[in-house]
Amino acid sequence: MHEAKVPDSVQFYVRHALGVLREQEAALNGVQLARGNGHILSLELRDREGKIKQALGRLGEFRGHAAENGVDADAFILECGGVPDFARFGYSKPGGGKPGAYDSTACGIKVIARPTRVGEADLLDGRENEVLSVQGPTGNVVFSVSPAVPWTHDSIVTSLNQHDAVRAVDGDVADAYLGDCWIGGTEV
Repeated sequence: MHEAKVPDSVQFYVRHALGVLREQEAALNGVQLARGNGHILSLELRDREGKIKQALGRLGEFRGHAAENGVDADAFILECGGVPDFARFGYSKPGGGKPGAYDSTACGIKVIARPTRVGEADLLDGRENEVLSVQGPTGNVVFSVSPAVPWTHDSIVTSLNQHDAVRAVDGDVADAYLGDCWIGGTEV
């Protein structure tokens, strides 16, 4: 059981995020049952998207910290009931491979480095050993990290899910760079 390794305060944090997601799922399910999959459902989804993204971001932050502490985050989340599937309501997961998709992070930066279409450039190519940096609204570097091993798309997202990155951005406007290549920002 993974609960023994996860502090009570973190368990509460994760369960709260999952509870928010379940509330959103229940509300969307009610709209879907009453109105079907049309325009009303899409409007309701749009109105709830902020809460969904925020809760998913919190789970992403937990995953980042869990990996540092040797905890299987996904197993713990599954023990807590798992993450609802919002795809049945038309919600496309960030980074889901659709045009315009991105990887959402706990610090609020949306990473667009991953190609989403066949033939599209991968912004990571040739930059796997560059410094990952985050610049604040005035262009000042607020967070940076050098790779211990070459970057992957998932390791970039994991780094931006870390507490230090979240604290550095602190809800402000920010842009992420791999070397001198822009790979995403909070305004995406």
